[in-house]
Amino acid sequence: MKTLSVQQPWAELIVAGRKKIENRTWSTNYRGPLLIHAGKSRNWLAQVNADDLGIDVATLTFGAIVGVVNLTDCIPPGTPSEWDADPFAPGPYLWVLANARRLTPIPCVGKLGLFDYLDIQGVV
Repeated sequence: MKTLSVQQPWAELIVAGRKKIENRTWSTNYRGPLLIHAGKSRNWLAQVNADDLGIDVATLTFGAIVGVVNLTDCIPPGTPSEWDADPFAPGPYLWVLANARRLTPIPCVGKLGLFDYLDIQGVV
């Protein structure tokens, strides 16, 4: 299944259904289910106030698949959309996410770009 690594606390906001836009510098034609992998890095935690986001940092998972969403659209930069007012919309390509579901964490090594979870685990 296609997988995307996202740094915390953004991965948590996605699987909680609170972040419906993911910003990327690149486009994708892929649409469908997308596993969300929480990266191992804690660098972003120093750049955001987790309390303002309503997140308890002690509960965050790192280095694991934490949920699944449906990727429904990829909006190019400068294209007006219904998402323009979303607080997470400023950025290059807007990946529109829907139907977030939390999973029991599955330890997994992340990778840049979209990757196939089974391929990286050596199953296929």
